[in-house]
Amino acid sequence: MKSNYNQLGQYIEMVSRTNSDLKYGIEDVRGCSNTKQMMQTRANLIGRTYEKFIVLRPQEFVFNRRTTRNGEKIGMAYNNTDREYIFTNDYVAFRVKQEYLDKLLPDYLYLFFCRDEFDRYARYKSTGSATEFFNWEDMCAVPFEIPPMDFQQLVVNAYKVLNKRIETKQKINDNLAA
Repeated sequence: MKSNYNQLGQYIEMVSRTNSDLKYGIEDVRGCSNTKQMMQTRANLIGRTYEKFIVLRPQEFVFNRRTTRNGEKIGMAYNNTDREYIFTNDYVAFRVKQEYLDKLLPDYLYLFFCRDEFDRYARYKSTGSATEFFNWEDMCAVPFEIPPMDFQQLVVNAYKVLNKRIETKQKINDNLAA
């Protein structure tokens, strides 16, 4: 590992908050895709109770430990909304540690996870025979370098501007198609 890199586990911590009070229901259940987005769950929820589901708050992450059959990508999501959602306890949830929030933007960390290099690394480090897993310990061992905050903010701002432009162009295309 390069000398200016640390392990990601230094900056993140697992979240193990559950829906034990059943505050959230079926309309709050989400899954994550290999495009790093939250989505409506495809899990069969018939007969399931939601008290063991993980509660994901804003600026927290969740990932699917199972890497098999995900198109060479790790299923992951970042809650960049202002509300809470629940995920089955098959997922692992985590966040940037409080003491590092002035050094690491969760939005920047999300962009790090969106890189093809991260997916290649996760697949390479996955273990198992019939079913491969990238576990919490593997996530904590990811080599990571924190750039200066102004650089992180610059990258995040550029990403948001590009996404907004893509969204606008998609609306224009949809209007033209209609």
